[in-house]
Amino acid sequence: ILFTLGSYLLIGLLTHEKLKKNSKRTSELSNHQIETIQISLNSIKDILLDSSQDYFLRNHEKTDRVLRRTFGENRFIASFPKIVIETLVLLFISILGYLIFKEGSQMLSLIPILGTIIISLQKLFPFNQQIFSCWSQIKSNKDPINAVFKLLNLEPRRFLKKHKLKKIK
Repeated sequence: ILFTLGSYLLIGLLTHEKLKKNSKRTSELSNHQIETIQISLNSIKDILLDSSQDYFLRNHEKTDRVLRRTFGENRFIASFPKIVIETLVLLFISILGYLIFKEGSQMLSLIPILGTIIISLQKLFPFNQQIFSCWSQIKSNKDPINAVFKLLNLEPRRFLKKHKLKKIK
């Protein structure tokens, strides 16, 4: 159990910088995409007269491709630990079970304990993954959220202190 939690923490530390970088990239690319759309809509007559639709289309497609790749990286980072950690833990437990069985009747009393550990891990894996996934989503959307607060001339910490969530009945 500690191995799985430690693995999620280690993966979190290793992916923190990538999520931070992707957050900035997402914010910049989204802003660039909006600017491109605004420019093209504001000068639609000139674009049609100059026949420069291909330029704006390629520019938008390039930005959109990079933006979607960044979203994909964030989703991959959010979901891949489950597969890796579950595989390693089950492999370790399988090897441990084989070694216990190989030792003979002296160690067979450990099989029920091993089964209990497997069942508890099976119940904990989805929760650990959910926590990691939510954390990575928060990290990957930090800059766009801060951009919204900046646009509204609000400070996130003051806003959160002033507007506490109330219980809904």
